[in-house]
Amino acid sequence: MMHKQSKKCLIIIAVAAIICALLTSAFLWILLNFESIVDKKLAQSISITPGSAVYSNWVCPDTPVLFSIYLFNITNRKEILAGAKPRVQEIGPYVYREKREKTNITFAGDNDYSNVTFNLRITYFLDRDLSVGDPDKDRIVGLSIPFVAMSAGLDAGTGPSDTEYSFLTLFATPQLFVKTTVTKYLWGYVDEILDACNSFTPDKCPSKKVGIMFGKNGTDNGPFTIDTGVNDISQVGRILTYQNKSTVDVWSSAEASMINGTDGSQLAPNLKRNSTRYIFANDLCRSFLLEVKGPGKLTNSKDLKVYLVGGTPQTALPASKYPYNKGFCAPKTPGPECPPQGLFDLSSCRAQGDTRPPIYSSQPRFFGADPSLREAIDGMVQPTTENSETKVYVEPKTGLVLEAYKRLQVSVYVRQAKAMSDVYQNFTKRIFFPLAWFEESAVADGAALNMLHKNLYVMPKIMHIILLTLFGLFLAVFVALALVLVVQAVLYCCSPRRPGGKAVSSAPWVADDVRYQPVNKGASRGIPLAEGGSAKA
Repeated sequence: MMHKQSKKCLIIIAVAAIICALLTSAFLWILLNFESIVDKKLAQSISITPGSAVYSNWVCPDTPVLFSIYLFNITNRKEILAGAKPRVQEIGPYVYREKREKTNITFAGDNDYSNVTFNLRITYFLDRDLSVGDPDKDRIVGLSIPFVAMSAGLDAGTGPSDTEYSFLTLFATPQLFVKTTVTKYLWGYVDEILDACNSFTPDKCPSKKVGIMFGKNGTDNGPFTIDTGVNDISQVGRILTYQNKSTVDVWSSAEASMINGTDGSQLAPNLKRNSTRYIFANDLCRSFLLEVKGPGKLTNSKDLKVYLVGGTPQTALPASKYPYNKGFCAPKTPGPECPPQGLFDLSSCRAQGDTRPPIYSSQPRFFGADPSLREAIDGMVQPTTENSETKVYVEPKTGLVLEAYKRLQVSVYVRQAKAMSDVYQNFTKRIFFPLAWFEESAVADGAALNMLHKNLYVMPKIMHIILLTLFGLFLAVFVALALVLVVQAVLYCCSPRRPGGKAVSSAPWVADDVRYQPVNKGASRGIPLAEGGSAKA
């Protein structure tokens, strides 16, 4: 009976040890592959597919985006025409809230989510509380963009001819400066000379209206086709085509015309300290190389680790110092063939028709640009890294942009055309005249950042600790059971057995074949009777 119980106990211990061994092995495998499991789950979360963690926010971002506009009001227009240095006054901000949404979203196929095509629509709503004044009432003096465009076109031979220009002056009075409201100067107004040009030569002047932001409010931009990251998460958000083309038809080299990187709202994940990333700025018709500048700090979170990302120093260099940038010298620009340091040609990208203003972009207040550009204008605010540089803060694991301050200035190149000398008078300088600068800012709220930090760092750490604890617990139990099993097996194997396999009695001094018989009444006490029942005297 005791033997059967021991054997049953051994079996139970062995089964328990095997179960513990299997569980220990399973937890060990999970621990060894924990990082790759987390990475795979993360890749599923940030891929741009229906049902992923980022999809709804990708379609219509819930992070507020503010679009702040600062204008350069000209304060000495009469003196300028007399030959004096231009003087400006920076006014603003006029703040608009952006509503961004993707429209006409189409995936590659019914069961193919490898890429997605869409249009981007941005609608601007004035925030009067954050604005410095009422843009519908506030008036400014600015350059007449259509006049500057015609002046450049006359010199380049792409705009109206001298005869056509003289004819247009019969219907409109040309002037270098215009005084109007902030709203009209930004979002568009009907210009007299442009109206006349459009009526007689619509191919050279396709629109009657002009404005720095004309045609940008509530209109669809695209289509874009991007990689969703389903097959390779390192490609998530990469622009495959823009307006159904994989290159732009603007620049003079094939490399400069390539569309590289994402749209800037998301970068490829796993950003390292020495990483570089490309973004494609469709408003500028070109790609930019970004680099990690160092660790950054978020406004609404102290826990999340982020990197500050910005442009490389070579991007702003003139072609004479960095030959690669010669590819960005537009072949048919109404301005200088290659812009000076810190300026980027926009005229070939944004303007339409033969009569195009020579527009250039830069960082606000010519920050990081050729010093001579600022020296040509009086009254500009001193630029600093804090108030004039574009800053992007990226979470390195996901590549998500959590805070950004995109800053851009628009300037126009002014030079006198001979046929317009009566309008320019004594203003004979060739300068880049600043029109306005913009800041597009987005700051993720604290609740969203806390949730992201919890999901990226806290929960994986807790899961790792739990797995380590369970692994250690089951390993300890397995070792204990294994030791007990070994001891029991040794005891079981070392126990004496009968020939038939039965265990020996626990009293080994009693012979196995002894048979106790009843005591004979006549026999002496304590002496066993011999076989046959008689005792010897």
